[in-house]
Amino acid sequence: MDNPAQLGGELLCAIVGALQRCTPPCVVVNFDTATTLLAVDSTGALVGGSILPGPQCSLSALVRNTAQLPQVELEARPRRLLGANTADCLHSGIVYGTAAMLDGMVAQIRAALGAPDAPVVATGTLPDSVRTACATDIVYRETLVLEGLYWIWKKNTRK
Repeated sequence: MDNPAQLGGELLCAIVGALQRCTPPCVVVNFDTATTLLAVDSTGALVGGSILPGPQCSLSALVRNTAQLPQVELEARPRRLLGANTADCLHSGIVYGTAAMLDGMVAQIRAALGAPDAPVVATGTLPDSVRTACATDIVYRETLVLEGLYWIWKKNTRK
């Protein structure tokens, strides 16, 4: 990292939490307003990452900035890939489009790490519908940030 001080504390905690669950190299993903993908090398060091709009943010931007696009619920899996009405098309596009983006980004990060089977550990507000639409196996831990914070606290209180 050019400037490690710029790394958000929650992302550091997510990485520490992920390293308690898997052997590096790995990909750590945090879903919220933004989707952050972090590459951790075989030594457990953060080598870099990518930040993209989260699915809820993308959906909100589309609904707010275009005419006649309805708000849709992302938790449920779309009825089909190719929608037959505007709401179904939007729902499918956000869910399957986000899943395809994740699959593609993870494949590229794994290639950059030289680790085609690197595990993917995720946390945050990623809808289950997107996780199940991914071809990539994603280990989802709702409490990953808290788990990492616990391990940091535990290490620092042993002194």
